[in-house]
Amino acid sequence: MENRKIKIKPRIFRIIELIWFFAVNTALYFIFHNYFLWLLDVLIVILVMVSIASGYYLAKNIEVKAVSGADRVKKGEEIPLRVSVSNPTWAMALDCNFDMSARNIFFGSKNDFNLALPVQPKDESSMDLPLKIEKIGKYEVMINKVILQDFVGMLYFHVPVTSSCTVTALPEGSEAIDFEPGGFLSAMSESEESGKKGSDFSEVSDIREYIPGDRIRDIHWKLSAKAQKLMVKERVSVSGSEMVILMELSEDEKLSEDVLTGTYQIINAFMALNVQQRLMLWNAAGFTFTEYSIGSRRELEDAYIDIFETPMTNAQGANLKGMVRNLHPFLTAYLAVGAKDGKVSWEMTDNG
Repeated sequence: MENRKIKIKPRIFRIIELIWFFAVNTALYFIFHNYFLWLLDVLIVILVMVSIASGYYLAKNIEVKAVSGADRVKKGEEIPLRVSVSNPTWAMALDCNFDMSARNIFFGSKNDFNLALPVQPKDESSMDLPLKIEKIGKYEVMINKVILQDFVGMLYFHVPVTSSCTVTALPEGSEAIDFEPGGFLSAMSESEESGKKGSDFSEVSDIREYIPGDRIRDIHWKLSAKAQKLMVKERVSVSGSEMVILMELSEDEKLSEDVLTGTYQIINAFMALNVQQRLMLWNAAGFTFTEYSIGSRRELEDAYIDIFETPMTNAQGANLKGMVRNLHPFLTAYLAVGAKDGKVSWEMTDNG
């Protein structure tokens, strides 16, 4: 038997009713000397004792479990939440209430709700609840405690049993946004060929000696002067390797949700063109950027599930573009997605 600390609270009015009924029945017995009335008093006493003892025994042994029908869903989708009750005893409770809560780990919001189920002797029962999630984030659905009554209804037994399950609500990736990845990549390629300072959207991967045919714009003039020979910067085009995306969250919860959703859809748009991507998000606890390499829908979902594991405040920071320059000096440019004038915005940012 599990060592649980059961809290017992009396139902005052029910106890008063029972005492009144017992007193009236006893008075009638002394007036009429009816054996049946005496037997009824004895049955009341036995029933009350058995009810209290069985209720306490049930509270000590009942097991509950919360199970989600899926570990990840799209925002707005409905999934079943199954609450199971296992009673290994012969005791029963006609009224068993489950004190439950659903907490959004990322945004920090919490909703409380209750569920009532009868508990039958030697029985395993369950109930499926439709759970519709209207906000993105990782949710922990928990049974905090169980409150049951003995079958006579004299006492409440507060049982400190806990069970939880998690489900992550991901943004809807098919919503239309005013973003054209194809045109964006074309413009980026033209800028790369233009040779203008600040328009290079490729990333430096190595420094090597000049080979006839290398572009003049790739020559590293300072290093060449020191080495007394021509050295060039070996670049990898973003369109050929990966698109770096910096996600900047706002202190406003609604705007942050919009940025998360917008970034999700932008990544989906690039993914449709088979563009490898790297998502960067500030990690205040580690004072660095958490980075996710994304090349498939599953990797995108896994990245967001990991993001939702910690509170939103951990992903907020000031002067993130300056931090990118300090922590990623060889990154030439990246796509910054954030909020401006109350809506999602994005811009290609020079890291120079």
